[in-house]
Amino acid sequence: MHSPSISGVQQRGGFADGGWLRPFTDEFAVDELLQRVNPLWSLRQIRCRIVAVRDETADTRTLLLKPNRRWAGFAAGQFVQVEVEVDGRRLQRCYSLSSAPGAAHLAITVKRQSDGKVSPHLHESARVGDVLTISAAQGEFVLPQPVPPRLLMIAAGSGITPMRAMLESLAAQHYRGDIVLRYVCRTRADFIFERALDELATRLPGLRVLPWFTAEQGRPELDELLAPVPDYAERHTLLCGPSSLIDSVRALWLQRGIGWRLQFERFGFASPTGKADAGASTVHATGSGVAFDARAGVPLLGEAEA
Repeated sequence: MHSPSISGVQQRGGFADGGWLRPFTDEFAVDELLQRVNPLWSLRQIRCRIVAVRDETADTRTLLLKPNRRWAGFAAGQFVQVEVEVDGRRLQRCYSLSSAPGAAHLAITVKRQSDGKVSPHLHESARVGDVLTISAAQGEFVLPQPVPPRLLMIAAGSGITPMRAMLESLAAQHYRGDIVLRYVCRTRADFIFERALDELATRLPGLRVLPWFTAEQGRPELDELLAPVPDYAERHTLLCGPSSLIDSVRALWLQRGIGWRLQFERFGFASPTGKADAGASTVHATGSGVAFDARAGVPLLGEAEA
């Protein structure tokens, strides 16, 4: 739509290109003005105030967030991109929501990565009252509808976060099916959500939580993980963790012809060989033409920024 010309008004700096009215016709400028009044107000961004911070383990913490009115909700298992400023740079990372849909506040649970930029910032600098910018909810790693009567959940490390949201959602729906959760972490002290899962078991009578501690038991073979679940081939399986775990489970499910029963979400990207220990692969950015090496199982965004 073209604006009509106005006789006697200069085209540059007048009404035709916004001029002094530009702050009211430019959503970026309006956002800047609104933010000065209230940091949560925005015409185009989802902004959240941190209302509580809760330590889950020594290197994992949950941030409870109150979003502005631009938040449109989510399905259990989805994630958001969180944007923060670190050393003058705007950085984004994806975090699964660990709260249930409909909860009073959103929750993201962040495991600190020693070589990361965003997770250390959220651990060291995020305070109650701070405002974060997040994206709309994304991802297809959600509960199937209708929910099958038997579920198998397999998670490692922070892969437990979308599972927590799904279990909270199932409890709110008074789900009475059979759920086995196999969770791999280093020690009991690294068991994210242990107390929350104990509480969930009281609301989900069919839930069995079976942890595997690698510091005591070693790195598990797949048959060891599946031994307590002899009917795994008959269960709908939800899987979240590093590429090494994803690749081994997926290979077995495909071999057994039950790949259609498997949903998964990985931490990093899959290597071209399908092997988590395949080392670095070359990634080509089609927009800029830049190529860089990325390690299998490592979040791609961090490798691109590095």
